[in-house]
Amino acid sequence: MVEKQIVCLANSRMEGDRCIAGKDISSGNWIRPVNKPGAGLSRDDREYKDGSDPKLLDVIEGSFVIPYPHFHHSENWLLASDARLTCKRRFDWSDLANLADDPKDLWGTDLDIDRVPLDRIRNCSSSLYLIRAQDMVLDVKEKNNGEKQVRGKFIYHKTIYTLGVTDPKIEASYKEKPKGKYSLGECYVTVSLAENPFRKSYYKLIAAIILPNKRTGE
Repeated sequence: MVEKQIVCLANSRMEGDRCIAGKDISSGNWIRPVNKPGAGLSRDDREYKDGSDPKLLDVIEGSFVIPYPHFHHSENWLLASDARLTCKRRFDWSDLANLADDPKDLWGTDLDIDRVPLDRIRNCSSSLYLIRAQDMVLDVKEKNNGEKQVRGKFIYHKTIYTLGVTDPKIEASYKEKPKGKYSLGECYVTVSLAENPFRKSYYKLIAAIILPNKRTGE
C-alpha cells in the first residue's frame, strides 16, 4: 500500500456515481481512484471525514494498493478498502501550467471529433488530459423532451472541439440559464474518454472546467 497526494482535476458525473481524477503531486502522472473496474466512486467512497465532497484543486491524499488499469482507462489505481480520502490543502490555479498536458490532438481528428470508434480505442494509451483553453464557450440547448444539454466548444491546436460537459457544478449552473451561448474565457479543461461505449463509440467528455481564481468544484 502506498500513500499518494493528487491535485483533484475532475469530480465528474459517471452513471450515478462520480469519476474522481487528478495528478500525482510527486510524479505528475494521472491517477483515477477506483474500487472496482468500470465504475465510479459512490458518495460514501469519495467523501471526506466531514462528509464534504472533493473539490477541484483540492490536494487529496489517499491510500492505494496497486495500479488497476481497465482497458483504455490506464490511469486507474485501486483504493485501499478501508481508506478515506482527505484534503491536505488547496492547489493554486496559477500553478496549473506545470501540470498541463500537450498532446498533438485529443484522441484523433480524422473522424467524428467528439468520439473514438470501438475499433480504434485500443490505440488510446491514456484517457485523461489537462489542457489550457483560451476561450471556452458553453452552448445550452434544449432536447426534444425539454431537458437542457450543455456542451463546450473550444479550439485546441487549431482544431475545434465540441464536447458534452459532465462537470456537475458547471452543468447544473448553466442548465438553469436560458438557451444560448456563454463565453467563459480562459480556463483549464480536463478532457476524458468515457469508461463505457455508447452507439459503438467512446465519447470524449469535458470532465471539468477550472476557471481562474474560482473554486468551481464547490
